[in-house]
Amino acid sequence: MYVTLPFLLLLLDYWPLQRVNLAATEPGPNSATTPPELLHPTAPGKWLLLEKLPFLVFTALFGCVAYWAQDSGGAVSSLDTLPLWLRIENAVLVYGLYLLKMFWPQKLAIFYPHPATTISHTAVIVSGVCLVAITTYAMWRVRKQPYLMVGWLWYLGTLVPVIGLVQLGSQQMADRYTYFSLIGIFVAVIWLIPDKAVETIKGRLFVSALATLILATSAFLAWRQTAYWKNSFILLQHAIDVTDFNTLAQENLSFAHYNLGNAFFRANRIAESIPPLKRALSLRPQASEAHYSLGVSYHVLGNLEEARRHLEQAATLQPNDPPTHRFLGCNHFEDPSRISGRHLPRTKWTPCPTPH
Repeated sequence: MYVTLPFLLLLLDYWPLQRVNLAATEPGPNSATTPPELLHPTAPGKWLLLEKLPFLVFTALFGCVAYWAQDSGGAVSSLDTLPLWLRIENAVLVYGLYLLKMFWPQKLAIFYPHPATTISHTAVIVSGVCLVAITTYAMWRVRKQPYLMVGWLWYLGTLVPVIGLVQLGSQQMADRYTYFSLIGIFVAVIWLIPDKAVETIKGRLFVSALATLILATSAFLAWRQTAYWKNSFILLQHAIDVTDFNTLAQENLSFAHYNLGNAFFRANRIAESIPPLKRALSLRPQASEAHYSLGVSYHVLGNLEEARRHLEQAATLQPNDPPTHRFLGCNHFEDPSRISGRHLPRTKWTPCPTPH
């Protein structure tokens, strides 16, 4: 999100720095009404843009590098996979969902599966109406309460690189994307409260009591959320529990089941890794990585027939995947005594096991 920095600096030029002077042709002193602590010289638009030019250059450079890296790794979805109209619908919905989760942080998950073509059009419309209403109000109050527009544009603008217009992976959204973006909403809300509520002693007492209640509630919810990060099993199972009902595109939820199965494998709970891996494949039969992990788990358990079937299926789906071919070539499928516990799904490269 930091690639949006040049545009954020322009917002700050408008408020609180009040440097924008569209009528000026040269930099000059600020207006006499500007608070002394915010006194900065005004400048015409071209000067403000010129001083941001170095940041814009680096933004373009590193934006291209980031896109090339993601595209080379196969993380960027094509328009054939996810059409542009569907991306726009999801972006509108997610803008609203992020706001909702800010004010009511419930059902947070490490992974939110993309609903794809099953996206709720009713939810998209409700979110869109809310976005238009907030934008309209901010524009209406821009002269008297400029912080509303600045905070709102901060939120909308910093999310643009990660709102899904360029789709990476199969997630619909990610809570971590909002850490920086929600600063704009906090700014708008915090500056709005003094304008409306602290003109009297009763108002200040009310705001103080409300702020204390909000902080205490947030602290409790944050403490409860950390319990889900006790280990990978709880974390991934929680993601499945809170998102399973939330999408009809179950194919994208296979990611969580796949990682849950791998977590059981790495904890040497091999038998327990089978059900989530099979569930991942039932949701997405073409997932080569799930076939590979399931094949390795069956191999460790001694079910060589199933192991061979899934590993060969993984090799068929992903013929250029070295770990799959390596495992097939380095292990005998007729002698369970040769099973090696060193073969963890998608871990670092290790040499073939030596014969017994």
